[in-house]
Amino acid sequence: MEIKNKNLSFFLMGGTVLLAIMFLGILFEPDIMNAYFFADRDDTFMDYYNCIVEVSSLKVAYREGYNIYPPFCWALFYIFRLFSGDGEVERIVEMEGRYGLRGHQAPLMSYMLLSIVMILLLFSLFLRICRGRQFEKKWLGFLFIFSIPFLFLIERGNILILSFAGTLIFFALKDSERWWVRDIGYLCLAIAAAIKIYPAIFGFLLLAERKYKEAARLAVYGIMIFVISFLVVGKEGLLDIPFFFQNILGFNFGFRDMVANHAVEESSAAELIEEVVEAAEAVAIDGGRIGFAAFMEYLFMWFGLSLGHAVDWASKLGTVMSVLVFGISFFAGKKWQTILLLSCVLVGAQGRSYVYTAVFMIIPCLFFLNEEKESRLNYIYLLLFGLVLFPLPLGWTEHLHEELYYYYHRSFNDLQIGGAIWLLAIFGSVDIIIQYIQKKRRDRNELCLNR
Repeated sequence: MEIKNKNLSFFLMGGTVLLAIMFLGILFEPDIMNAYFFADRDDTFMDYYNCIVEVSSLKVAYREGYNIYPPFCWALFYIFRLFSGDGEVERIVEMEGRYGLRGHQAPLMSYMLLSIVMILLLFSLFLRICRGRQFEKKWLGFLFIFSIPFLFLIERGNILILSFAGTLIFFALKDSERWWVRDIGYLCLAIAAAIKIYPAIFGFLLLAERKYKEAARLAVYGIMIFVISFLVVGKEGLLDIPFFFQNILGFNFGFRDMVANHAVEESSAAELIEEVVEAAEAVAIDGGRIGFAAFMEYLFMWFGLSLGHAVDWASKLGTVMSVLVFGISFFAGKKWQTILLLSCVLVGAQGRSYVYTAVFMIIPCLFFLNEEKESRLNYIYLLLFGLVLFPLPLGWTEHLHEELYYYYHRSFNDLQIGGAIWLLAIFGSVDIIIQYIQKKRRDRNELCLNR
């Protein structure tokens, strides 16, 4: 007889109610979607289509421009371009522009088939990892698929979905009794990191579990895939690696300079200062961000700090917080707690972490629901996980019909997700420290009694 998991039951009911309210709201006012998804209503799926337009061959450059995608990404996009018809893509873009790709059969079906395959794969992985009664596992899988971060990921057409799938395969296979099955999981995490870099943080879970030899094998797989992809795809081979990391580190500054240069070209001298200030504010705020610094910017401004001071302090404290949370994760007494803090750092440490990165919070949520017994304290975790994944019916009508409003301002939903991840990192860290101190005291008392 299967034991009822009360944590899971509470989570399923709460998530279902919140999603039902959102879908009912959309039924009467479709524009509500703009409060949850990307601010530019005309840009749907364009993370995918922009990339298949850019990758005209299997060789890409990093020395010039601001190429921040690893070469493994470009290799995948080149394959997707071939499925869309290489010559067809070029013809459509020339005649209708890149937005026109969404209205033609081959490019549209290539994205649709990719999305269907990934949704089915991820759903099966949710079922494999989740423990519980069969109907509860399926119910939970549906909720994750319809969660806001996941829907945002589909709406953007971002290749992060492949990286997320590789990471989930790692978690599904990492504890297998057969070494070759575990190694398939390690290989999938290495591929996930080759696509989006930051899933590599989950490799530290093996160190926390004191699986040093397996962590070394994972590192070898990761380095091999990373190096080989540069040799195959990079125009200058391994010489492209420092330019790649330089582009990532300089992404914010590069975007700021690009906007400022455009302002110089398009504005008169009298308008220049105002244009550059507006551009700087847009880059600083950037509505879709949900990392530690992004949330604290608004927190500090709410307390009266100016935009410049808020951004400066939030950036510094966000870095400090990321380092502390990462360090505390190694003192966790439970596996799901380590996974939680590593996931919070994955999302929170990035300066330009967007809503779709919150899909990685599904992983600690799964392990929390699997491992943690019912207690009053766990309702706080359940509430915060729910706030990351499901929408509250707040902020719907605010600026709903203003074009690109949430591009320059954070929506309530983005603040909700960023704030919940920020609180999960803090609450989880404090919980781990208290449990660690209590364990040390118990060990000391037992030692004294044995003497």
